[in-house]
This record gives sequence, structure tokens and C-alpha cells, in this order.
Amino acid sequence: MAKSSLEKALEKHQKEIERQFKKKIYAEKKLANKQRQDSERQAKINARRERASSIVGGQPTVGDIRILGASCEISIADFP
Repeated sequence: MAKSSLEKALEKHQKEIERQFKKKIYAEKKLANKQRQDSERQAKINARRERASSIVGGQPTVGDIRILGASCEISIADFP
């Protein structure tokens, strides 16, 4: 049996709503992934900063000057 124009319009409207819903879910997933990646990147940066700080902080000082050993300089050079 042939569909009336009202039924066709209703189906078209339902498909459009589904498409918009899927588009919104995709955008939310993409945003969540970006936020997760940013937080992971920031956590790595903070961990690298803490390691470098602990390496430098453990070195002896003479007056106000911190004396870095050769192994310390190599370790710090690994941090971009």
C-alpha cells in the first residue's frame, strides 16, 4: 500500500532526528577523547617536571649555586 505524504514526512522527520542524535553522540565522544588526551598529556608533563625537579633538588649546593653531576645533566637532557 502506498504511503501518504504525512507518513513520508513523519519518516523523514524521524530519520533527521536520528541523524542529529548520532551526530551529537559522536561530537560528545570526540570531546571526551580530546579531554582525556589533554589530561594524559598534562599528567605526563607534570610527571616529567617532578622527576627533573627531584633530580636537580637532590644535587649539592655551594653557596647559592647548585652543582650538577654528569649523570644529572644527562638525565635532565632527556626531558624536552
